[in-house]
Amino acid sequence: MPFAQDIHYIDSAPNKEEKDVIVFLHGFFMDARMFQEQIAYFQDKYRVIAIDLRGFGQTKCIHNNFSLEDLASDVLGVTDSLNIKKFVLVGMSMGGYVAQRIALAHPENIIDLILIGTQSGKDNQATVEQYKNVVELWDDFQARANFVSAMLPVIVGDKHDDQRFWRSVWMTYNKDSISFPMNAMLARDDLELSNIKIPTLIIHGKDDHGIPVKAAYQMHQQIKNSVLIIIEEGRHAVNITSPHRVNEEIYNFLAIH
Repeated sequence: MPFAQDIHYIDSAPNKEEKDVIVFLHGFFMDARMFQEQIAYFQDKYRVIAIDLRGFGQTKCIHNNFSLEDLASDVLGVTDSLNIKKFVLVGMSMGGYVAQRIALAHPENIIDLILIGTQSGKDNQATVEQYKNVVELWDDFQARANFVSAMLPVIVGDKHDDQRFWRSVWMTYNKDSISFPMNAMLARDDLELSNIKIPTLIIHGKDDHGIPVKAAYQMHQQIKNSVLIIIEEGRHAVNITSPHRVNEEIYNFLAIH
């Protein structure tokens, strides 16, 4: 798989420069493979790029201290290296935090913006403390296993194959690979999205207990003319728990924008 400036990515059509491009950014604890259903669905019509953000997948933590803005620069570094000037940008959860920052700072690069299971606000103090506690206990194997078991249904749903795959991924993370991206995520400020004029689709699972669904309504209010889709029984990674519905909603949105 290819790298650009030490950032690993999946490219469904490296020699198809004539295709429109969709760039996918994953959530915290995940990697580019969380979009395998979307890659399979869209790759015939689009060139699909799915990026491993720092600390996840095959991308290492290049520096210990970095920000979401640095992750945004990484994404643009990948697209620049591929001579991709404009693209559809899809961000899930933490990937959505990065996508929002790209859309605000570099709207000229974005054709359409799709935000999945994410929010514009920063985490409350209770959530911050929960994240920090997880990292502090990460080297305790049993504590790590307990956390992973508790979070799997919240994020990826109840399917055995999905839980088995992501359990194997999460249990291999070392403390640094999660603590540095976590610090970048928790240090973010609230964003005001009213300046986003790009056509925007917001997708959220109704049963998302990672980021409550009210966050989707708040973003919808901030971004004028955005489209909001709430998916019944969708969990946090709604593109995993309801892939066919998510794919259809993205396809239909792109068809008219």
